[in-house]
Amino acid sequence: MKLVSQYGSCVSADNADAWFREQPRGPSAREIQRRQAREACSGCPVQTECLTVGVTHELCTEMCWGIWGGVCAADRQELIDKGVGVTCCGSDPVEDMVVNLLSIARFSE
Repeated sequence: MKLVSQYGSCVSADNADAWFREQPRGPSAREIQRRQAREACSGCPVQTECLTVGVTHELCTEMCWGIWGGVCAADRQELIDKGVGVTCCGSDPVEDMVVNLLSIARFSE
């Protein structure tokens, strides 16, 4: 978390609400969330580390909210749901989830 809290784009942002917006609703909600996530984290030097922190936290707390590492909550939750039985606290499955989230084409611009 130290790297994220020191070097994350969100640390120096004027609008911290950009990472924890109200969830859009409706047929295009997921696409809106993805666009917001990409925009909020565009160019962040610690995007992968941030996503790892977010997924680990969500596995431990079972709460999925906001943008972590340029990925919206809905997409992280979908992958977490598929990884039933994964344990928290930095296990290898967390790293696998992060790699999977970052490599799926729909998350890239």
